[in-house]
Amino acid sequence: MCQSLFHFLTGVDARERFPRKNPLTPDSINHFYLNQGHIIEYFKVGPSRKRIIVFFWETFEYVIPSHPVHSILEPLDEIGKTTICYGGMIMSLRRFPLFADCYRMMRWKYQEKVKARIYTLTHLEPKERLAQLEEDQPWVFDLVREEDIASYLRLNVGILKRLTQY
Repeated sequence: MCQSLFHFLTGVDARERFPRKNPLTPDSINHFYLNQGHIIEYFKVGPSRKRIIVFFWETFEYVIPSHPVHSILEPLDEIGKTTICYGGMIMSLRRFPLFADCYRMMRWKYQEKVKARIYTLTHLEPKERLAQLEEDQPWVFDLVREEDIASYLRLNVGILKRLTQY
């Protein structure tokens, strides 16, 4: 599901291979719990390195990057986080059986966020997408550039401006 979101948003062919800048090892793949602050996640694609906004993350969310290589996470304000590396996750799952329930809940919430994102982009009209963002994450309009909000909603800035005038 993680890669399908990348390919869905970027339009990149799923069969296309990318050179890895740094080899990924299980210990280098980090997920974290955002204790404080807000983060924007985006990809840079194409020759122009266009920013495609994937998610806005907020306090008390478990942040799982959408793609292990292409996701860029950028703080929008001061953040506090608790990082959990792959090795630490596996050790916790083995040593603390109740942690498995927490882990399943974190993964489920992430998968629901991905499903909701794809549904919003494929089934809602631009005005509905804007209204949903205003309802679900109103803080975005105070912390995020207009161009990034337009990218997240899959609109151009002119259409976003027209929609926000009303």
